Amino acid sequence: MTEMERGHRIDVYWTTSVQDMLRGVASGRPPMLADNPDLPVPLIQRDIDQELWCAPTPSPSCGMVHGTASLRSTTFHWTVRLGQIVRAILATM
Repeated sequence: MTEMERGHRIDVYWTTSVQDMLRGVASGRPPMLADNPDLPVPLIQRDIDQELWCAPTPSPSCGMVHGTASLRSTTFHWTVRLGQIVRAILATM
């Protein structure tokens, strides 16, 4: 397995884990997926963050966002970290 493939698999795990946790909170149940604290959280990658955000269709009502940095990996990293905090809170209930 290449390092890139490993990174993609880790990202898929964390995406699924956060979605499961959010759906559990929304429906009043604990998360169904087991927590895996040995898996590293996604890294913040400055090159990915600097990719420009481009709206699929510009809307005059919401303004233009072309030219704004996406901060995609930073957002993903902190979403996972906040998801871990929510899981810790749910574990104490």
